[in-house]
Amino acid sequence: MATHPNLDDFKYFFAERFNIQKNVPPEEALIHIVAMLPNIGGQGVLKCSPQSSKRLLEIARRGLKSSNYANQLSIDSVHRELRKLVVEWFINLEKPINPSNTDKIVSKAIKNAATNLKTAVYYFPCHINFVETPANFSFGPVSFQTMSSFKKQFEAKTEAFIEGGRKTKQVQVRRNLDKRLRSDFRTFSWVACVEVSDCEASLAEVKARSVVTSSMHFIQALLGYKESEEMIVGGTGIVPNKQSHLVENVDGTIAICWQNRYHANEFSADWWENLNSEGRDYFITGFGKVLSLELGNLSTPPLVTRLIDAAAWYSEGIRDTHPASRTIKFVTSIERIISSGESKCVTKSVTERTAALLLLVQDKSFEVIKKEMSVVYDIRSSYVHGTRSPKDIDFKKCIESAEWLSRCVLWAALQFFEDGLEVRDYEITKLDKSFNRLVDWAKNAKSDV
Repeated sequence: MATHPNLDDFKYFFAERFNIQKNVPPEEALIHIVAMLPNIGGQGVLKCSPQSSKRLLEIARRGLKSSNYANQLSIDSVHRELRKLVVEWFINLEKPINPSNTDKIVSKAIKNAATNLKTAVYYFPCHINFVETPANFSFGPVSFQTMSSFKKQFEAKTEAFIEGGRKTKQVQVRRNLDKRLRSDFRTFSWVACVEVSDCEASLAEVKARSVVTSSMHFIQALLGYKESEEMIVGGTGIVPNKQSHLVENVDGTIAICWQNRYHANEFSADWWENLNSEGRDYFITGFGKVLSLELGNLSTPPLVTRLIDAAAWYSEGIRDTHPASRTIKFVTSIERIISSGESKCVTKSVTERTAALLLLVQDKSFEVIKKEMSVVYDIRSSYVHGTRSPKDIDFKKCIESAEWLSRCVLWAALQFFEDGLEVRDYEITKLDKSFNRLVDWAKNAKSDV
């Protein structure tokens, strides 16, 4: 007989609740009981065990995951509505606990939670460069504008926000918030904005920040590390690099050295136009589609998640200052793209799949790329497994190669994943077979492919 997870969990929930009410002595109640459900009359709580509480939370999680609201609601909001309905349906109205009702109550909880969905535009300060050209540009669903343009746009709105607090005597509170906002935004040169539609407020802010951050990661992957290592979203702004040290000479005299330099990416005024030239407009459009799929209200497709994760690892490698850990992060970015389960020979799989992918965007031969990746992967593995010191000079030598390979794998993966980007049930076995076919093709390809 087929099992029904919701029915089984609800039966366990009420069996545990009955057991506690009947068998747990009052002196042991604090050990076995947690206050969970709102009482029938709305006053106080009905008690149940931690184990049954977890079952109810699992019901909410499972129901939300299989619904059309998986990327719009939080588990907490569905769980909160489910707690109310459990009391109303199964305790107050004494509805039978059967497969039909257990499915209906979960659907009802999700529907009730969905009444609080909202649409809003989120703005985040970010640092790209000090060049205020173009005045604005878009990357997929994310729009960027210079800080000066943003200030002009919202000056009147912030004043209205402050004055709106007079009705509730919150003028000073709002004025302080405005002051804090201006202070936090002050050292940034750009503002990114993205609209999140039909989403719970607590989840929308997380989603918006994630998409904006991903957009910065993809821009970094297009520019390369030498031009984009200072890109950040939010955080501490453009922090000056304050360093000093003292030097004592052999004659006993000393010298004090001090520097105060603001980090900044050096861009030309036409940097955005250049980024869209030489065929890279294809990648801007493609990565823009990835961002739109991440922002969407349906669950994020597996191949989109791989690209987003890999870009995040690449960005971490750019910002890191330690040669060894930078290499590890660049290689991890590659592995996030090409890994598809267990492999009897990991090194062979990583190097061959990397080389095969790069034939889509590079004119080097399969064997040349494979050898280059093999060197980087061996150096990375020697550090991870403790056979080399992280101060080894080889790490500094291979950083540029690791960064180049990682960046090109992102470009190539966008092309390789193109047909499956929107597939939400993409199976890992299918990806494994696709990579194997790609490697077979690459081994037989000419060196000038």
